[in-house]
Amino acid sequence: MKLALLGSNCEALALVRAIATSNQDEIVAAYDVELHVDELEELIPDAIYDDHWESLLLGTVADAVIIAGKENNDARADQLRKLVQAAIPMLVIQPICPAIVGYELDMIRRDTNCVMVPFSAGYWHPAIRTAKEAVERGGESEIGEVEQIVIERVAVDRSRENVLRHLVRDGGLIRHLIGDTNKISAFGSAGENQYSNLSVSMTSQAGTLSRWSIGPVSDSARAKLKLIGSRGSLTIDMTPSERDWTLSNPAHTANDESFEDWDVYKHALLKLANAIDGESSTPDWADSCRDLEISDTAQRSLRRGRAIELYEEQHTEEQTFKGIMAVGGCSILLAGLLLLFGLALFDGLMIPFRDDEEDGERSPRAHLLIRLWPFYPFVLFLLLQLLRLVFRGERKESEPNVA
Repeated sequence: MKLALLGSNCEALALVRAIATSNQDEIVAAYDVELHVDELEELIPDAIYDDHWESLLLGTVADAVIIAGKENNDARADQLRKLVQAAIPMLVIQPICPAIVGYELDMIRRDTNCVMVPFSAGYWHPAIRTAKEAVERGGESEIGEVEQIVIERVAVDRSRENVLRHLVRDGGLIRHLIGDTNKISAFGSAGENQYSNLSVSMTSQAGTLSRWSIGPVSDSARAKLKLIGSRGSLTIDMTPSERDWTLSNPAHTANDESFEDWDVYKHALLKLANAIDGESSTPDWADSCRDLEISDTAQRSLRRGRAIELYEEQHTEEQTFKGIMAVGGCSILLAGLLLLFGLALFDGLMIPFRDDEEDGERSPRAHLLIRLWPFYPFVLFLLLQLLRLVFRGERKESEPNVA
């Protein structure tokens, strides 16, 4: 499979190293990789290095695109929109955009049937699969009914951007294990160090509690995920290298289980190839958007100092249109109320209208139009509803005909 790289970070470099040693896949082009161009040129010297990424929209350069970069990058978000509209298959290294942009891309993706596979090592890891099975078995598992999930992470860099990046991925693991989250509460230190000591509590729809926290500075990024059950606990030691993860389950075995043969990058490329062939992928892009929403909601909770509830809803064009119409309708009614006060003041002061006749009498036609002013806001609101028919027509035209 021919691949192109758009943007770069440490994980993209590791993925390129895996592809460089593969006999099945190759990187044929790289765009916007100024930060790691020297390393990439050593790994893939035959690739095309160019600034004009728009050639990817033709679909002739590569079979799929690997997307990497910073989350709050407006240029990258615009590139994603255009790639999704062109239905270019993508392997996206998260986090790549805010949740609101992710949901926008999801709506476009449904219309274009674009393949978007989020790169998520934890979802696919055998240790997480074992933990997921323990949760699903409930009271029949070795640790009993899972009552709580705790993730304690230490990092080399405790900047706001890096902490939130870890929260997106670890929050996704929590959501994968116990289901969607419906309440988030975040706590942090006062002042500039709010995120360097961030602690987040999450509650699932089933009522299972989970806690995530960032610890002190360490010489290597690592984390411990602990499933606390009614009869014991299961612990996963997560290191930067997924091959070095260990799983300890005192209720099951005295020895830690290792995963030296696990290759997350080969698994990610396999997931991408299967998705292009039409196979469903887990997690899908909607799951990834909910992971991004955990980070966004935690930031709001930290600012407001209270818990915030999340509602499981599917973002569609129809729901978005209804929301815009609701806001637009309230705005029109409010404008009509202000107009009422303005005309009452206008008529109370007896300000003369422009006369259309020489004798100074008010034009009956102008007087009638002014008296009918209460109908204008409602007529405008009803006319705006016709836009729904326009969008529905465009959607039907874009759908393929099925014999």
